[in-house]
Amino acid sequence: MNSARFFYPFIIIFIIISALIFILKSTLANNNFDVKVLLIANLLFFILTLIVFLLQKKSIGNANPNKLVQAVMLGMLIKMIVVAGSVIIYSRMAGKNFSKMSVLAGLGFYVIYLITEVILINRLNKRPNA
Repeated sequence: MNSARFFYPFIIIFIIISALIFILKSTLANNNFDVKVLLIANLLFFILTLIVFLLQKKSIGNANPNKLVQAVMLGMLIKMIVVAGSVIIYSRMAGKNFSKMSVLAGLGFYVIYLITEVILINRLNKRPNA
């Protein structure tokens, strides 16, 4: 089974979210969303998800089942630190122009990527040679 095909859902989600942001750019701006923040959040979660997915995919092939648990926990830690740091940096840089709605929408992107990641890891883990 071609393992590259497991990256396609992440790429498709990234393209769909980016396209929606560009299509709804004026509507989002009128409703106090920062379009740049949304695009950066989408890119950030795309990259983070790919990194964590690779860690988890690598640990599935290990004979020790604890490696998968460790990879999942490491992935959560990486995401929490990067997201918290990004929000803090954004809040400091934006000052009074801080857009709570953009941050919340970005966290919605996180949920979409997370659900996809969990579904794909479960599919990989059910394979006979997993």
